[in-house]
Amino acid sequence: KTAIEPGSKTVMSTSDDKSSVHWRYHKYMSAELLSLPDIAETWDGILQKRDLLKITLPDVKSVGKTPGKIFAHAEAMVEIVLQSVGCAVFKVGFTHDPVRRVEGYCDEGYHRFKEFGLALDVPISYVNVGDSNCDLPMIRPSDLFQHLADLGKLDLLFGQQPASVLPEFWSRFQEVEPNNTVHAAFAAGTMHPDRTIPMVIHGDEGRGRKRLPVMVVNTHGLIGAGCKAFHEFHKDAPRMQEQAMPVNIKGHSMETRFLSFVLSKKSYGTDCSYLMRMFEALVEDLCKLSTTGIQIKSKSGVETWHCAFIGSVGDLQFFAKVASLTRSYTHVSKRSGQQAKNGLCHLCLAGKPGWDYEDFSDNPAWLRSVGIEPPWESPPDLIFRLFHDPGNAGGFLKPDLWHCLHLGCGKVFLASALVEWLPFLPGLLPSKPWILAYLQRHGQKLYCRHVSELSVGFDSYQKCPQGAWQKASDTTLLLEIFEDFCEKHASMASEDAILGWTYTAVANLNACIRLLYKSGLWMTQHQALDASSTGMNFLKCYGHLVHLTFQANRDRFPITPKVHYIHHLFIDLKSQARASAWTLNCIAFTVQMDEDFVGVHARASRRAGAQYVSLRCLQRYLLYAGERITPEYRRTS
Repeated sequence: KTAIEPGSKTVMSTSDDKSSVHWRYHKYMSAELLSLPDIAETWDGILQKRDLLKITLPDVKSVGKTPGKIFAHAEAMVEIVLQSVGCAVFKVGFTHDPVRRVEGYCDEGYHRFKEFGLALDVPISYVNVGDSNCDLPMIRPSDLFQHLADLGKLDLLFGQQPASVLPEFWSRFQEVEPNNTVHAAFAAGTMHPDRTIPMVIHGDEGRGRKRLPVMVVNTHGLIGAGCKAFHEFHKDAPRMQEQAMPVNIKGHSMETRFLSFVLSKKSYGTDCSYLMRMFEALVEDLCKLSTTGIQIKSKSGVETWHCAFIGSVGDLQFFAKVASLTRSYTHVSKRSGQQAKNGLCHLCLAGKPGWDYEDFSDNPAWLRSVGIEPPWESPPDLIFRLFHDPGNAGGFLKPDLWHCLHLGCGKVFLASALVEWLPFLPGLLPSKPWILAYLQRHGQKLYCRHVSELSVGFDSYQKCPQGAWQKASDTTLLLEIFEDFCEKHASMASEDAILGWTYTAVANLNACIRLLYKSGLWMTQHQALDASSTGMNFLKCYGHLVHLTFQANRDRFPITPKVHYIHHLFIDLKSQARASAWTLNCIAFTVQMDEDFVGVHARASRRAGAQYVSLRCLQRYLLYAGERITPEYRRTS
């Protein structure tokens, strides 16, 4: 194994002058023919010893652009190669057709990875999207899950928990959603609760080539490995931990998320027609998982397992696109005095005339409109061919607390609250020692590095600060820092109404977040009512702050559609807690791990040829997943 590191001191210096010998008559032009016997002997020895021949050439940034300088540099590099590893084959230019080489990389090279156990042996199917010149690739979930079953790893779909959690999950789910069509399938005997895995669909757009969006669609189970707060809370109560069941937000995303397809913006087709064809093919395969199922061989024979998809998660933009919503966040009023006519919520009629979405009470008027009018013109296959509640079909699209709070309401609340505190504190935001002191005391770090007027999005007192940090984890940490600061300045907060309400709001919001994350997949009645109560208290405080700052003629605390969706989540917690012993935690539908999964494949799409983006991302996923899921199947000899 021979390696020459970049920038090594042993590299021969090259002259800036042109080479004195023309390249056609150079001694290395005939070196390949003269050294053929030695080359054969060298490569035979390398293959027998299975060593790795590696040559890393020096950095070429300092090489000039003239032909003479380039050839002089190439001559020096050949000398390094020959002196370091003996005889070697070297060629300049293409030796094969470039198109065939690329096709080889995409096909033959990938199959070699599978041959050596470095990738999951799952076929990549092609979907006819209506273009005779192009069929788009997809990993069908039925093929992927059947492969996992053949490997004895189907329990990855429910967090490697004991199978006894499945019937208990469906028993509790029947109390939460008694009208869901999945219960009719259980009653008919087409599926069995003890062999049916609850799952959801996720879709989101990442940043692809030239900053264009790339759609990443995957599936994952609701039952997982929990999270840090969940395990710390239940470390002395294993029985309670077993009953609560862990959520699926811990572990490596390649083990817990299962890719279906990746599609660049240029492949969406006219009016997203190709994208919708891909979703139709995906839904057709998901229906197969709930009817034909997955075959598992056991000592007693062959068992049939099923996957029941009971929801879809993602951001509001994904919902609007995949379900062709007529009521979505894009219909919110853009200026004062403007009234939205179509509504902004797919769950209710909030935003329409007579249905104010700014009402943060315990029993808002829009609550009576849930499920009475569909939010689409034609029923989407994504919902009506899968398990859903016929009385509230829009509920299949689950709002995400992570997007709505950590990247939504929480950001704008923090930005406005910090700006309201500024006149009472000397100095500018970067010089606030209490932020640095908290980070050092708790060993934490902000991804935005520091809090400043720029990161808060604060240009002047006349403009509404929006919060310019990009990481949702920064929102969680800044909420904790702000609560700690308010506790130390409680006397100052009690002297001003706005400051006092910010203190009350952040205390209730943090209490709600802590309780949600430590409770698990299923919350007891007491936990659900406490989380709902603290969450509703935050929204009421937020409404008071909107009123007070409006009276003071300051543009603060904007009411966005995400605030309304948070209201839905807290009211659902309360209604479920009053109707049943167990409440399905809204954390079950958060997508922070899915966002990590999307980021991985968005980066992969930027490193693939434009015409092979979809295929290369699927192949690389099978490589990544094989590394994480089946390391024991790698061939080492």
